[in-house]
Amino acid sequence: VFLPVSDALRALALAAGFPVDRTLIHYDGVQLDRVQPPAQAPDAPLILHVGRLVEKKGAGLLIRAFAEVVRRRPDATLAIIGVGPLDASLRKLAADLELGDAVRFLGALPHAEVQGWMGKAWALAAPSLQAENGDCEGLPTVIVEAAASGLPVIGSDHAGIPEAVTDGVTGFIVPEG
Repeated sequence: VFLPVSDALRALALAAGFPVDRTLIHYDGVQLDRVQPPAQAPDAPLILHVGRLVEKKGAGLLIRAFAEVVRRRPDATLAIIGVGPLDASLRKLAADLELGDAVRFLGALPHAEVQGWMGKAWALAAPSLQAENGDCEGLPTVIVEAAASGLPVIGSDHAGIPEAVTDGVTGFIVPEG
């Protein structure tokens, strides 16, 4: 049995020749006792991004888009939680765009601290895209955790993300890229 985490990944597996009758979707879940909605609405306009700093997560795209947000909302902040091979280039991009303290690189954090940041955020940004080498998402667990926390998700129309975000209801789906 093959268990992709989204219908989008199942479709890719079937296209690659996996057996239809043995390729079943198994959505990931989250421990609800570890994920809590915030006690009160967040004050400051904080956008949160959680994930490895790799191409498919779209952090570079997010930083470029966030530069436009800051022009319209100078008090906005983008918090990026995660580490990876693109760390230095993403920091340079934020510096080149003169975003200063508006973008905070927080590195890897324990789950409880990530949940704390979810409680402070206005939205989770998940601008995933297919990497040049073909790497793509399944269905990022952080999106399921955000949903369980009551945090809206702004996600791309990529892989399994639209399977977990109802556009205009639990968040927004935007075109990939």
